[in-house]
Amino acid sequence: MIPAFMVDSPCSRVDPEVMFPAPSSLVEVTVAKSLCRACPFRNECLEWALSPASRCDYGIFGGLTEDERKALVKAKKLGKAQRINYGPIPPRAKRLLAA
Repeated sequence: MIPAFMVDSPCSRVDPEVMFPAPSSLVEVTVAKSLCRACPFRNECLEWALSPASRCDYGIFGGLTEDERKALVKAKKLGKAQRINYGPIPPRAKRLLAA
């Protein structure tokens, strides 16, 4: 589920690939971080990205890369991400076909 602040954030109006750059591309990472720098939701975004229930492994969130967030999680001792339980997998005959 997308948090409400992300609907109004500047990054919601750009190509998603901008916010999910290749870690080795310094230019692309810099562009994504520059969007975050001016964002009024930066703190909320970072808090959401660090939360064990919604931890993000990829992309730029709250102005930080994946590696920067992992280091912050370790430094703040935030623990492991929580696995979401969507319930039991239905029998094959009752599953919906892929779109």
